[in-house]
Amino acid sequence: MNHGPHAKAFQRPVAHIIYTRFNLRFGGETFSNTFNDAWMKERIALFKAHTMPSVLGQVEKNFSWVILFDEERSLPYADFLDEIDGAPNCFVAFADGVHDMVPVLRQHIASHAPAASILASTRLDSDDVLHPLFTQDVQAAIDPDAHSGYIVDFPFTETVDVMSGQRELKYFHSFPSPFYTYIEANSDEPHIGVYNHTKIPDEIPVRNLNLVRTTTIVHGGNLLNQYKGFWTRLAMVVRRKPARAPLYCWMHAKHHWRSAPAEA
Repeated sequence: MNHGPHAKAFQRPVAHIIYTRFNLRFGGETFSNTFNDAWMKERIALFKAHTMPSVLGQVEKNFSWVILFDEERSLPYADFLDEIDGAPNCFVAFADGVHDMVPVLRQHIASHAPAASILASTRLDSDDVLHPLFTQDVQAAIDPDAHSGYIVDFPFTETVDVMSGQRELKYFHSFPSPFYTYIEANSDEPHIGVYNHTKIPDEIPVRNLNLVRTTTIVHGGNLLNQYKGFWTRLAMVVRRKPARAPLYCWMHAKHHWRSAPAEA
């Protein structure tokens, strides 16, 4: 598609790619059938009200946002796709299911960031929100001399229920958050989109930034993120990591590394 004057190669050594799966098939027809017309209309409304403004409102503009669609399922929503494709830093891409996502993203990088020496890739769901300083803080945490793969992450994520107005703070202890950013040297086969956030190999170091820079929107269509109550969540946080309770997180913006395990 024609991406307009904003579609230009990165001018800095770091290429930051945010990628969003909108309605890609996951392989099972039962699950895929949930992407019907009612689902699309609700998700488009959430995306335009919450996700898209948060990305376009980033203070640091050195990034590219690739939103991946199933072409056949998205044909009736051409106006919506054109709206995305005409926005700064935004690119519409089509993939034939989740298994086709990685090669599509790699092609985008090859076309739009061939000169970048470092690649940063961030996963973002189509109903979630980024703080205005997200891209700035991620890129400030990148070590230009450490080209081997590592992760920059914000382990504390705010959850907001749009129906009840309830808010809580999640802490991702055992694995990185869904918003993690993978940092690596740019190459012909980058790892963008390869790792599920719950299955990151232990040998990959994680740099956690103790700032609240991400928000998960809870609504009727994402039952996995339902609000579970403040005291239940607080008990879980304290039980897992007493030294990093939410209040500590907000008061002290400290960075730390999860080191790779020592070799036997």
